[in-house]
Amino acid sequence: MVPNFLTAVAEDDRAKRDGATTLAANVPALVERLPQGQFIVFVGDLRPMKGLDVLLAAYRGLENAPPLVLIGKSWPDTPTDLPNGVTVHDRWPNAAVIEAFRRSSIAVVPSVWAEPFGIVVIEAMAGGTPVIGSNVGGIPEIIEDGISGVLVPPSDPIALRRALADLIGDPDRRSVMGEAARRRAQDFTAAHVVPQLENEYRQSTSSR
Repeated sequence: MVPNFLTAVAEDDRAKRDGATTLAANVPALVERLPQGQFIVFVGDLRPMKGLDVLLAAYRGLENAPPLVLIGKSWPDTPTDLPNGVTVHDRWPNAAVIEAFRRSSIAVVPSVWAEPFGIVVIEAMAGGTPVIGSNVGGIPEIIEDGISGVLVPPSDPIALRRALADLIGDPDRRSVMGEAARRRAQDFTAAHVVPQLENEYRQSTSSR
């Protein structure tokens, strides 16, 4: 199977469709709102289908937890009971999201539905950030469990809390895993994927 790949144009278009509330010119000001030092980041629709309630339940039980930053779009079913240490930023432009990934210690993608292709997983990994993701849908096709990130069962706050605690308490492992994540993200660049698509096209046309 040939994976999708990321392009800056595609991400800019997505931000426009989502009605981003800020322009790219405001990126430096937005980034200044991020915590200093370690923090955990979640990017996506702020709703249960993305596993946000699972993440919040896991975070509530963490001891000495770094701040948790949520970046995304609010919905009617967005959780409103947020633990201490959680901050919410509404629909940041992609450039600010990428910088948040780069500065974060851990990214979390706790989806409870079968994500077909985890764009935010690759964006985080490209910034050298280890990702804890649900073992569902296309996410396990991106994350190499224990190498470039950690896979946990979906809808399991205890397993997610354990994975977070393990990485928070082991900065050396985070560093090694982050470098592996950066290398893994290269498998999803246009330079890597487009030749595969061209090869598939050649094979399909030559067989006719």
